[in-house]
Amino acid sequence: ELPAEGADVLAAVMERVMASYGYISGLSGALSLIAARLPGAFLDEIFLNQALKDYHREGVFRDSYDEKSPLADVPVEVLLEWARHQNSDERLVMLARTISPFDRKDENGKKSLSGQALALIENALEPAEIVRSLAEAVEPRSWSGSRADIIAGRCSGFEPLLGHEKPAVRAAAEEIITQVTALVARERDRERRQDEEREQTFE
Repeated sequence: ELPAEGADVLAAVMERVMASYGYISGLSGALSLIAARLPGAFLDEIFLNQALKDYHREGVFRDSYDEKSPLADVPVEVLLEWARHQNSDERLVMLARTISPFDRKDENGKKSLSGQALALIENALEPAEIVRSLAEAVEPRSWSGSRADIIAGRCSGFEPLLGHEKPAVRAAAEEIITQVTALVARERDRERRQDEEREQTFE
């Protein structure tokens, strides 16, 4: 049972979330702290509360792709246990869309899939769906510098899955890499044209 103080704090934070229209400011620390200390209650409230709209959830996890998800400090075993309670794969997909899917980039700008992301793939009955859900994060919501470089770096996280033991995972990874490679090419072309237009402006 959730302690009274914890329930009050969670209720107060969720009241702020519900009063928002998807643009939540000043709550990232509180959300992360509650998720880490009261993970089961937090997950139930965020994902199972029918009064919560999609734009509310989007606000809660707005920075998950580019910065840090509120779920980042929740042990992966806790996430998996929550998913096993009911509709396991459906819950795993929810988690795949809201965790921080990538670890920090290396010196070449390449990223790898996070431990949480890999655990979701390994524990899903339909792992290809998890891979596709994780791939939704390859495009940054905000960025500085080359968007193409960011997308390419994130795409590299899926490359190890090409050697996965499960054919469905290999196929999903190949599909994603093919699509994202084409996207990167379009982005590089767009950036090149922007640079040319900028140079012409200053001539």
